[in-house]
Order: sequence, then C-alpha cells, then structure tokens
Amino acid sequence: MGLLGEISKSSEALRYHARTAEVAGQNLAHVNDENYARQRVLAREGVMHTSFGGLLSSGLETGGVDHARNQILDSRVINEKGDSASLAAQQEILQLLQGALGEKINRQGVNVGLDDLHESDLAPGSLTRALNDFFNTFQELSASPYEPTIKQELFHKIETLTKRFNEAGHSLEQIESDVSEVISRSTDQINILLGQIHETNTQVRRFELLDQGKAVSYRDQRQKLFEELGSLINFTQEDDVSVATGEVSGFVNLFIDGENGEKVNILDSKGAKNLTNQWGQEFTIAAPTDPNGVAAVVRAKIDSSGQLGRLEVLKSGSKYDDSAGPFLVSLLPPKPTEPLIVEEQKEEQVLDQNQDPLVLQQVEPVLMANQAVDAGNEIAAQTGGDIASTTPIDPSSSSRKTGEVFYEGNGYYQALVDTQKGDLLTDETRFLAISNSPNGIVSETKRTFSNVDFFAKGSQIYYEGKVYQATTDVGPVTKETGLVDPATDAVLSSRNYSNGEVFQFNNNYYQATKNVSKGTEFSSLPVVAGAVDQSGIVALGATLPQKSSELDISWPNGNALVAGSVISFVDPSSPSGSGGDFYMAVGDVAAATTELPSSSSNFIKIGAFVDDTVSTVQSLPKNVSTIRDGVEVNELQMNFDAGNIYYDETSLTHFLVKATPNPIVGETEINTFNPLDVKWKNNFHVITPDTSTGLPSTSVLRKSNSGGLNVSNGSLQELNIGVAEAIIQNGEIKGFNILQKSNDLPSTDALFVNGLEVDLKSGSLHGYQHARQVELEDFRVSLNDLVSKFVTQVNSIYNPEDAPGEYLFGFEANLTRPTMGRNVIMEEEFGLYGVEGNGELKLFRNEVNMTLAYAEDETFTVTSTTPVIPVELKAQFEGTGYIIRDTVEGQLQLEDTNSGSLYTFYGSATRMQNVTMETDSGYAGEDLLIGTADDGRSVMLAYENVPFRLEQGDSEFLLGDNFSFNAVLDNNWNLASSLIVDDNLSAESIVASSDFDQGSNELALAIAELGNNEFAKDISDINADIGNSLSDISDNIDHQNAIETLLLDQRNAISSVSIDEEVADLMQFQRSFQASSRVLNTLDKMLELVVMGLLK
Repeated sequence: MGLLGEISKSSEALRYHARTAEVAGQNLAHVNDENYARQRVLAREGVMHTSFGGLLSSGLETGGVDHARNQILDSRVINEKGDSASLAAQQEILQLLQGALGEKINRQGVNVGLDDLHESDLAPGSLTRALNDFFNTFQELSASPYEPTIKQELFHKIETLTKRFNEAGHSLEQIESDVSEVISRSTDQINILLGQIHETNTQVRRFELLDQGKAVSYRDQRQKLFEELGSLINFTQEDDVSVATGEVSGFVNLFIDGENGEKVNILDSKGAKNLTNQWGQEFTIAAPTDPNGVAAVVRAKIDSSGQLGRLEVLKSGSKYDDSAGPFLVSLLPPKPTEPLIVEEQKEEQVLDQNQDPLVLQQVEPVLMANQAVDAGNEIAAQTGGDIASTTPIDPSSSSRKTGEVFYEGNGYYQALVDTQKGDLLTDETRFLAISNSPNGIVSETKRTFSNVDFFAKGSQIYYEGKVYQATTDVGPVTKETGLVDPATDAVLSSRNYSNGEVFQFNNNYYQATKNVSKGTEFSSLPVVAGAVDQSGIVALGATLPQKSSELDISWPNGNALVAGSVISFVDPSSPSGSGGDFYMAVGDVAAATTELPSSSSNFIKIGAFVDDTVSTVQSLPKNVSTIRDGVEVNELQMNFDAGNIYYDETSLTHFLVKATPNPIVGETEINTFNPLDVKWKNNFHVITPDTSTGLPSTSVLRKSNSGGLNVSNGSLQELNIGVAEAIIQNGEIKGFNILQKSNDLPSTDALFVNGLEVDLKSGSLHGYQHARQVELEDFRVSLNDLVSKFVTQVNSIYNPEDAPGEYLFGFEANLTRPTMGRNVIMEEEFGLYGVEGNGELKLFRNEVNMTLAYAEDETFTVTSTTPVIPVELKAQFEGTGYIIRDTVEGQLQLEDTNSGSLYTFYGSATRMQNVTMETDSGYAGEDLLIGTADDGRSVMLAYENVPFRLEQGDSEFLLGDNFSFNAVLDNNWNLASSLIVDDNLSAESIVASSDFDQGSNELALAIAELGNNEFAKDISDINADIGNSLSDISDNIDHQNAIETLLLDQRNAISSVSIDEEVADLMQFQRSFQASSRVLNTLDKMLELVVMGLLK
C-alpha cells in the first residue's frame, strides 16, 4: 500500500504542477489584455493520516484559483470612467457650440501704403462680421440717402445677416437633434449591455453552483461589461442572495437612483429592465373624427425648468377640425408600468415552503392608460380618457412641492401644498387626483354661462385660456360637508367662499356677505333666516326663492319687513323688461322706507334661486296664424325665447337659449328637433344641472348674475400640466399655442426605467443631459435674447408708426382660431350678461402667410362699433339714434338689404399701433357668385393682410361685441432659425428717413448708431461663456485623467500580468512538472518490478 500511496500522491502533484503551468501560460497569453486579472493556482496539503508504518501525509492538491482582483479598485475604476465619459460628452457639445456662430479673429497686418484698403479683423462669414457690415452700410446710407447702389448693397447685407442668424439657429437645432440621437443610440447600447451582463451573470452562477471553483474568466468579462456600462450611466452593485438558501447566488444585481431618491432595480436574477429615453415627448395626436383623416405626430421640447417650451409638428396630419371648440393637447409626466422601488424587507415576512422563491419577486405589470406609450420604434396614440379610476395607494412615497404633478398608485396627482413623505394621497386638502388628460376637442366654458353651468367634482373645463379641474361640485350652490378638527371636534369649512357665494350646510342655505377663508368654524352657524354670523355668513333658510314667485313677493308693496323676509325688487336703473332680483332683509324695514334694497345695508341680494319656469320642448308646439305670400295660413310652430332654459324630454337635455332662432315650422322638423345638433351651436348652450338637488326636470338652480367662475377660492384648481391648443389650417396642424407650460415635466432626453425617471450622476448620458440642460439651454436663451433685442430695436426705429409691410425683419407665425370675448360695455356698464350677438367671425387663415415684426405673440381684436343696443336698454336709448335690437323698427333697419354700411368695427392689437381695416368688395363668397348674400369681406391691415368676414347670426352683434385671435410665433423656441426678411422689403423700398425732405437721414443714422458694439459684445459674451466653460471642462478632464490613470496603475499593480514573473513561474512550474513526472516514472518502474517479481 505504501508504493501505491506514493504513486497516488505523485499523480496529484503532477496534476497540480500541470495546472500551475497551464495557468501561467494562460496569464502569458493575456499579458496585453487590460481586462484580464492575473490568476494563481492555490496549493492545498491534506491532513496527516495513520498508515502501516506510522503517520503519512497526503499529496499536494489544487486548492482553487486565486483571482488577483480588488473589488474596491474595480468599483472606483467604474466610477471614474463614468466621470471621464460625462466630461468628454460635455466637452464635445461645447466644441460644437463654439463653431455654431462661426466666430474667430483675423488680425490683419498694418500696411502704410496710401492705396491700401483696411480689412476687418472679423472673420468673413461670422455673425459679428455680418452685423458690423449691416450697421456700416446704414452709415453709408445716412451719407447718401438716395444712392441706389448703397440701397442694393444694404439689401444684400440684410439678407446676409438674416442668413447668418438662420445658420446659427439651424446649428443649434442640429446639435439638439444630434444629442437626442446619440442618447437614443446609447440607450439601446445600455439595454444590450444589460442583456450581456445578465447572460454573464447566469454563466457565473451556473459554473460556481456546480462547485467547479470560481468562474474567474466570466468575472473578468463581467467587469469589462460593468466598465462599459459605467461609461454610459452610473449604477451600484449588490450580490444577489438566494431567497431559498440565503447564500450568494453568483448574480450581481444592479441599481440606479430614481429622480426622487428611489432605489431602482435595473438588473436582477429575472433579467434586465428596459431603459428608454421616450417618455411621451414624441407622440401621435388623437386621430381626427373623419375616417379619411391622418393622425398628426408632434414632439415636445422641455426647457431646463421643466416647462413646455414648444410642440414641434413632425407630421401635420389631415382632416382635423376645431370649429366645434379648441383642440387641446396635454403633456404629463410618464407613469411607471411596474413598481421598481426596492423596499426594506420586513422581518415578519416568511417564505412559503411550497412557493417558488422567484414567485415572490414577480410583479404584475400596470399598463399605461391613455398616454403616449413607447412601443418599439412605433409611436403610440395619445388620447383623452379616465386615468385615476381605482383606489389610490396611501401613503405617498416621497415629498412633493406645491403644484408638482406626479403618478403614484393608479393615477396622476397634483400637490396642492408642500407635502411630506407619508402624507395620504386621499387627503384632498393636500393632493388633487387628476381625473383625465385633456386631449382632443374640449368644450369651452364662458363667463356668460356661469349663472347656470354646473360642474361635478373632477370635471375639467377650459375657461378663459386655462384648464381647470373642479375640486368640489361647482355651480350656483355649493354643498358644504365640512371638515372635523380632531383637536376640538369643531366643524370647519372645507374651502374658501367669496362674497355672494351660496352654499348648503346641514340642509340649510347660507350666503357669504364677505370673503370667508377655508377653516372657518361652521359648528355654530345660525339657522334662523336673516341671521348673520360673526364671520359674515347669513342664513337664507331651508329653501331658496323660486322664480315663479317674483310677482307674489314684489316690493315695495306697502308692507313692513322683518329680518328673514324675501322680496323681489326691480332696480329703477335696471334695463326695461328686466325681472326682479331676490333680496332678503337682514333687519326690520319699515313700510315707508325710501331706501333701495340694492344699496341698503338692511338687505342682501340673494346669490342663487330656483328657476322653476323651465318649459319642456314637447310643450312648445302651437298652431300659429301667419301671412305667407299674402295669404293667411295656420302652421305648427315651435318658438324659443332668449335667456330661457328648456328641457328636451327626448334627449334628456337642458339648454339655455343664447339667441332666439327662427321658428321651427312643421311637424317633421319639430319631431326631429335635437338641441345637440351642431346647427344649433350658436343658439343653444347645453347645461347639466346638479342632479343631487332633488329638483324636477322643470326646475334648475341659477345664480343671480353671470359674474364668471371663481378660480381663486379653491373650487377650481388650475392643472399644472402642459396644455397647448392646436393651430389648424386646411385640416392640418400647423403649430401650437401653448396655454399652460407646467413646471414638472421631464427633460427632453431624460432616461426612464418602466416609466420611472432615473437620476444620472455620471456617464456619457449624464454629460449629454447636462450639456442640453445647461450649455445648450444657455446658448439658446442667449441667442434668442440677441435676436429679439436686435429685431426689436431695428424695427422700432425703422418703422415707428407700425405701418404694415414696412419692416426690415420678421418672424414666421401662425394664426389661431377666433374666439368671442366678453362685451365689457354691456356687462360692466349695464349689468347685462349673455346678450351678445350669436354670429361668428370667419378668419381666412389659409390665405395668410403670417409674420410678426417682434419676437412675441400678438393678439388682434375686432370690436363692433355698430350702434346696436339690446332691447333691455330701450328706455335709456330710444330716440337717441341707436338701433334697438329685437324691436320692429330696429329689426327693419338691421335687415334692410342696403344697410351694409350700418355695420362698423375697428381693429386693435396688444402691441401693434394703428391697426386699420379695408373692405374687400371683390370677394365672391363660397358660392363664387357675384351679387349673393355671402359677397364681400374685410381685411385687417396688420403685419400682414388678414382677411375675415363677420357672419351675423339670429341675434345681431351689439356695440362692444368682439372677437379676438392670436398670431403665435411659429418657433419661439429658436428665434434665430425663424427670422426672415420682411416679404415687402426690396432694395427700392429701403428708406433713410420717414421725412420727404431732401437729404433727411434720421432713420439710417439712428440704426447706424446701434452699431456701437453692443450687439458685438453680446456675441462676444456668448462665445466667452462657451470658452470659459470649455476651459473648465478641459481642466477637469486633465484632473480626471490623472485620477483614472492612478487608479488603473494601482489596479494593474495588483491584477496585471508581469511577463518576466510569469515566464519565471512557467519555467519553475515546468521543472516541477518534470520532477513530478520522473518521480512518478520511477515509482511506476518500482511497481512493475514488484508485480513481475510476484509473478515469478
């Protein structure tokens, strides 16, 4: 047994030496591989054991492989490579920006020759050179105001300068586009690397679980992949621990920080999570209702403060229509598609013995609802609809700032105040659950209808240019439920109340006689009608007055009043025919008093009442005798009165008559009548009464006047989301008018993991993001300021009177749809609401290539000056020369076919002076026939000629009726790229003076004096900022390279292969192998002799 044992030990030693030689050779083969870490075979001696003849030792065995890696250094290298990549990306963008303006200095030599022409030090083709030439040529024009050659040269200088600005703007756009493209490709590369790391993770676990030693080669490969990933994004590593065994599984889980401090898993044992830079900023707009229409595609640009800066139209689509109302598009932060936040494991969580450990880690994905979805290379549709449709998750996962919009649980929320982590999402005093995303056609709510409109809690409305959501039921009367103070058990008001607001509390009606703040104690409100609380709240009683009782309670009627008495009083200054307003006495009033309820402190005007005079449509048809073609005939007619509310039992619709339509004649027309038909949009306003009042369909609640919706008391909350109205021409979307910018939108190139934004700290993607948010944004803002200041100063000097078509420069723009505004004269002077005419302004936007002379949007208003007064003011204006609408005489004048000259109106603008009008009598109308009713139109002489036509409705326009529309810059994000030479400018039209005096040159001289190096300094400042930033980056890169080199040297000292050492080791291991071979050979021969001796 001794001989056999020695043979066995020698065999083990031989295998050990063979393995050491093999590893040494492998090390030598990777001597130039910087990702390879040196390996060493570990020797292991067995324990002593007892045998015949005494104690014996076991043979030399392989004890595994030593992997010369330092985890701390490896981690530091990953981090430092990420920082280096980030700085390199920023440097790349700064170098591109440095060349965007084409600026450099050419120092010219001095020539003392008399015939030598001075050459500019400014580089040809630069923006500064173009500005310098522009001002110098104006200086020449001031010396020779009528010289044609100078004018021709100046015209070319203007074109050249415009081209230089355009080139700078286009360079900026190209850099922005390139950054987005690089980030998109890098994101794809990240996803590929994560997949490769997962595969390497799997190989490491598979190898090491088989107890075959350490998977050193796979670990080297994984470290290489980690470093490649670290050069793109920052991440942290954690060893994966098996839930079943509690041991390290061989996997390495990767995590990244979320924007709000979340710990987000991007790689685990189940695989890699997909990263994307598409969060909905590029999306398809809801398809047009016309089946032949094509959906439009737009891309949002977000500025550094998280505000919506521009919606760029990528595909304009077709067959869109905004005639029924504004076509709105909204933009919200993305929603997570599955929870990726790592939470601390609770001690009481116990693994089910029969449950697969991986099942605990599986999460059911939450699908995105009604938002733009990244679906590979396709763009998903974005449409409106319910979002927060399930019970929210409480509490909130992080703190929020006031106005911040975020997605959590199963819906979007907006923080109403600064909140803390753990605040309940169901706390409506702190959070607003956003009910839906306002995309598509949105009904426009106007001040005129604020006395009848009711909006249920959660409803969204578009009111005076903003989108609001109702935090409570909003209508003529508010139902107050109250909030209980946990400290005192007192009941407090849940919202603010403005003076005149009516609310119901504990089955009683109350009215605020002054502004009442939220949190006012309501526990001791009086219940006796007419009693006034110390907070300024008066009790109205258990019921509100009814309109049908106006005559029964009219006052004065010779009777004294006691507190709580309700009267109907017609103010002497009210328009003729006006109904009375309801008042309540808050004190005793003698019958002989001369004080008027409208001005007496003993009365309050009741802010709401029950209109119980609603007629049903089905009760209206009547046989009417009328004259037709000189013959008296009886016909079935249905007539509506302006200002009244009706109820259609067929469509279950309440509607207010805005303007009296022509009688509906005939049984067929009457039976098919539907107030929801589009043809009645100018006559009827559909309303949705509060169904919780218990009133019959023939009764609705109404306010006493149409003072508008209160957007300051908290009942309507402005949504802090990006909202824009589409500008549609010929069915195509040409641009957008941004209404609300939000301030919580992700950056254009933000990175997301299943809808959750990540916060990058290093890596090339961080560098590109930083460059876009800081350097690119600073450059864009500075360039916009330069262009805006230059054009404003030059145009305002050259055309101080804003004469149309006489500017030097302009900006491309688009016209929005016209909207009817408030008739301030009727509302504020006479207290009449909703009496406006119901016609429309037809704006021929398709014929206008709109430009603006200044870098700001412009609002144009067309206001009627026709002396037409509503019949309610007949008493005041009869016999004064005004036309009284809805009177026999007035209608005869208005309907006279020769009365076209009666209609007059004027134009105005927010900035432009002297907006004038002309008549286009040659316009043949849509029928293209001369002499028909649709002939003729008007032209507004603004920055461009804007043709329009006022179409009269059933109710003619009054004095003060107005329409407005906006001219919106086509690209306010990048003004330099949209700068143009005014279309009407030519060399011949250039003038040096607005005077006709010979030799006048004040305009040319004033513009030349602008060339005092102010604009050159602005350009120099832009370049200096870029240069300083580039210098700092270069210094930081040098410093970073030094640190990275030092770390790599330290790691190489540990991990790299030394060729001298490995050759020496290889020779030693070869000699050891040879020695072991000889020993084994000798033992083999000895065994052979022993065996052969036995055989003999």
